[in-house]
Amino acid sequence: MSIAIRTGFCSQTLSQPLQLEIKNCLAKLFPDTQQVYFAVRSSATCEDMPDASFAGQHDMHLNINSNVKDISRHVVDCFSSLFTSRAISCRERNGLNHVEAGMAVVAQAMVHSVQSSGVLFTANPLTGRRNESALEAISGLEEALVSGLMKRMDVQQHKGKAKALMFKSKTNESGPS
Repeated sequence: MSIAIRTGFCSQTLSQPLQLEIKNCLAKLFPDTQQVYFAVRSSATCEDMPDASFAGQHDMHLNINSNVKDISRHVVDCFSSLFTSRAISCRERNGLNHVEAGMAVVAQAMVHSVQSSGVLFTANPLTGRRNESALEAISGLEEALVSGLMKRMDVQQHKGKAKALMFKSKTNESGPS
């Protein structure tokens, strides 16, 4: 079922008006688009719920060329990832409706850095507190962070005070660096 749904998605293209809007935004925000690369990433409504988290279940593409055709193709691919076997299984295990699952896809200009990358959570995913933010950072590209392949540094901020912690992603053991 997953393959058929994703194949159907990926055989489609974004509408011409939407592609034109992307082109106009690129021209306005990044006049020299030859020097800009994008992360095309998804954020689904069921990824960060109070009782369940599905972070990393959906596709993300890094270092995408800044032309409309490439960005549009990756936007469609991200939407199709709402129906990977893994995402479908997670929703079924948690009693979530497939039709009501929503997703946004964003294209973000990437900061050129081969040294580090990270993810900022405006609500602390470990405590659920919305008055705390959390930053997870690693050396190298973010894909290794999202997939849990690399040791990460976490910085948590609460009311202006920051605290840095080191975690081992694969075993989830924590301890000071």
